[in-house]
Amino acid sequence: MIGGIVLGVFCIGTTGMIYATYQDRKHQESQVIESAMPTGAKKLIDEANESVDKANKPEQLAVDKERIELGSYEVILEGEQPTDATISMEQATQKALEEISKTTGEDFTNAKIYMSYYHYSGITSGKVWEGIVDIGDTKKFTFEVSDPSGKVGNIRTYYREVGEKAWCRQLEDGTIIKMLEEKSFPSFTNLEVNLEGGMKVDIFPGDKYMLFAEWKGEKYELDYEVADNTLYVKDENNGWNNVVKNDDSINRLILWIPETGRLENVTINNNTGYNNISSINAHQMNLISDSGTTVFTEVNADEVNITCHTGSVDIESSKMKNLIAKDMSSGSFVMQQCELEQADIAAETGNVEIEKTKCDNMNIEVSVGNIALGKELKGEITAKTHIGNISIEEKDSAECVYHISVELGNTTE
Repeated sequence: MIGGIVLGVFCIGTTGMIYATYQDRKHQESQVIESAMPTGAKKLIDEANESVDKANKPEQLAVDKERIELGSYEVILEGEQPTDATISMEQATQKALEEISKTTGEDFTNAKIYMSYYHYSGITSGKVWEGIVDIGDTKKFTFEVSDPSGKVGNIRTYYREVGEKAWCRQLEDGTIIKMLEEKSFPSFTNLEVNLEGGMKVDIFPGDKYMLFAEWKGEKYELDYEVADNTLYVKDENNGWNNVVKNDDSINRLILWIPETGRLENVTINNNTGYNNISSINAHQMNLISDSGTTVFTEVNADEVNITCHTGSVDIESSKMKNLIAKDMSSGSFVMQQCELEQADIAAETGNVEIEKTKCDNMNIEVSVGNIALGKELKGEITAKTHIGNISIEEKDSAECVYHISVELGNTTE
């Protein structure tokens, strides 16, 4: 079977680990994923999924941000006032500031504190206040306060030089973690991402254009700008390189694109990274990866060109007029529940699996490897392997015409 791709909403726990329950809105599948993620990413993810929440709970309406004065600083509630909180926002803020001041000696005069309240679930479940203490352009703190215990945890200090975009924090072992976030971009129609050092790239649907990134190492730099109706994201790896896996939550770039916005041209060149693209509407998409993985879910595009030398490609529940994936040296190609007019797929070594897909004309060629043609295929498929096997689950289907060629191997039905 071809595994489903499941996306969703992240929730943060008191131990500093994220227990994320992803729910695919169309397939109604869910699973729990554990990974580390800072408060900033959690807040951006929740903002991006606000429209989904409203669709699921239409009775909830947006409210103005609540503001209160506590001494010389201002506390701003982001989101709705919780009805089941044991500890009030004021109490949580006071506890957090006392703890941060005790450990850092920081003076919070004229600071702004942004507070949010969350329920988290997974291996454990509970409730937590999360906050950001903004004391200027060069330093800020993040924290969590567990409800109802009042325990303050996950205090993180971020700093940056004047004029710099990236925030930094230092781990106990001296490792530098850098972070970029942009909560609102002007609209754009082109996207160009060039990453040589290796990052996990997630593109999700959202209410507005947003960006979050976090990575390890002082030698690696990430920057972005919007110019000529294009969002450019690029890196300078300075000798630093990392092969990124799906569960890597430190070396990560997340972009949110409104579902109502159609992109003209999308180019993602991610050298050794992992690309996870969901619910994007575009005219032309070019995905280039040397040794990484590319995953498509619910993508709607006219022209898609995929180059993946030694990685894998997984496409699910997408619509494309023309798909070209002919520059695959080794790895796997999996596609299910898709609709296409034309598809050309070629691999030197590796396996190709197709299932529950309609394509007017599909050409598949593998030099060394296997081709698996599953059930519920529609259209016309030409499949050829030089050394390997071809399996056809529904050879006598009236809805699909097969043209099969095997030079050294077997054909099974």
